[in-house]
Amino acid sequence: MRYPWTLVTIIGIWVAIALILYKDTRLDPTSLYLAGVITSIVLAAVGFKSAA
Repeated sequence: MRYPWTLVTIIGIWVAIALILYKDTRLDPTSLYLAGVITSIVLAAVGFKSAA
C-alpha cells in the first residue's frame, strides 16, 4: 500500500464506531457496522486504485 492514509482512515473509522457503540449502547450496532463496512470498501477501492 503506497498511501498509508488509506490504512489510517479505515482504522479511524472502526475506532470511531467502537467508541460510539461504547458511549451509547442504545444504538443499533448492525447499522453502524454496515456503514463501516461500506465506507471501508469504498475507501480501500479508492486508495488501492490510486496506488496502482
